[in-house]
Amino acid sequence: MIPDPYAPCLLCPRECAADRSGGETGICGETRVVRAACACLHFGEEPPVTGQGGSGTVFFTGCTLRCRACQNAQASRGGFGTELSPEALAGIFLRLQRAGAGNVNAVTGTHFLPAILDAWQAARARGLAIPLVWNSSGYETVDSVRILEPPVPFFL
Repeated sequence: MIPDPYAPCLLCPRECAADRSGGETGICGETRVVRAACACLHFGEEPPVTGQGGSGTVFFTGCTLRCRACQNAQASRGGFGTELSPEALAGIFLRLQRAGAGNVNAVTGTHFLPAILDAWQAARARGLAIPLVWNSSGYETVDSVRILEPPVPFFL
């Protein structure tokens, strides 16, 4: 049996060990239920990320870093966001592609990593052809980065 990645939660370097599957919130402020504050075409990223059609940005709620001067505080610790099933998240990825996005840009998704990758695989099976951009705070574990390697190619 594959262990539950949310119980105890060790997805981020804080390793808070919360039972997020049982409804407990981790240091990120979230349970295992994926929540996103916004999903839209975003043109405010660097030009290689934005491209011609925009970056298909999904701002996930909660955050493991907890910066005092957070530019996304409403989403990262203000509780602003909507619950999404993996199927609904896959649908959002596909909607962003149809709208012209050149990529799916997952913003601060580390604490939802397993569910995002499940949704990513489901969307790929339904025709998603654009790349995944992992737009993190940079506060990742080596294990999380290794999990990302197949869907997010890293170029050195």
